Amino acid sequence: TLLSGQIIRLASVYAPAVPDERPPFFNTLHKKGHRFIDKDTVMGIDANCVPDVLIDRKSNAMSPYNNKGADTLNHIIAHLGLIDVAREHLGNEPFYTAFHNTSVGITATRIDRIYAPDRDGLLWEHKQTLNEIFPRAPNALILDHEPAQISLHQTHHIR
Repeated sequence: TLLSGQIIRLASVYAPAVPDERPPFFNTLHKKGHRFIDKDTVMGIDANCVPDVLIDRKSNAMSPYNNKGADTLNHIIAHLGLIDVAREHLGNEPFYTAFHNTSVGITATRIDRIYAPDRDGLLWEHKQTLNEIFPRAPNALILDHEPAQISLHQTHHIR
């Protein structure tokens, strides 16, 4: 996709649910010679892990959260200079995209997110439109995943 003459790649990624499979999978996304994602990629991802377990997970479970692969993905994202659009806008405010029933209640996580290039002239905006897209009755079951959405505004002409 061209944006003001510059190429922006779009990628939709589903990472393995099996924790041990995540690190090699993430490394494959940016393997030398075959880069699925690069500094010009907007990537929507169900990472099956969270960037930060302290703010991106809420649960009554006493057992630790298996977040294997998160450090690998975080390193790749930082290396590419991509931004986590929701986190840029929300700071440390909790925001969850996946909800799973467990034996001790519901575990909420932010395993779904959108990364985007950090470029002058581009303003990415996180949208919280969760219940507008999939409205449900007050006592309806929670969806497994909520949609992630961003919008793009051009702040000035890019050359």
